[in-house]
Amino acid sequence: MTTAGAALLAGAIEPITITSFKLGSTAGYTPIPADTDIHGSLVFTGVPATPIPVNANTYLIVCALEHSSGPYTYGEIGLYTSGNVLFALGSFTASQTKSVNAPLRIDVYVTTSGGQASVFFETTFGASAGRIPAIESLN
Repeated sequence: MTTAGAALLAGAIEPITITSFKLGSTAGYTPIPADTDIHGSLVFTGVPATPIPVNANTYLIVCALEHSSGPYTYGEIGLYTSGNVLFALGSFTASQTKSVNAPLRIDVYVTTSGGQASVFFETTFGASAGRIPAIESLN
């Protein structure tokens, strides 16, 4: 989660609205809270589904890519709020390939508990090892 994302979350009364997601070309890096955009070139952008409550502290944000998109290689995903503010950024340990005629779904989980927040993601083709820094405190 980015510093901007943590600030939005700390002041939120209702769930944060993620208005778009971007897939970028760079993989294998550790995002930092000060990041403001994906590190690589933009390869795909989309609008995620409305967040789904998983439990009292966790929301699922589904980023679906249609079967007709592709082929391309991506290595990172950024979630954005209105005004193109980067909420969270994740990097896969290795580049991933999106093939044409192959739907892809990236599930992003945002969990808050005890003033802390964490974000993790997985694909429908199995969990992919990605790294997203978690902030220690929202205070």
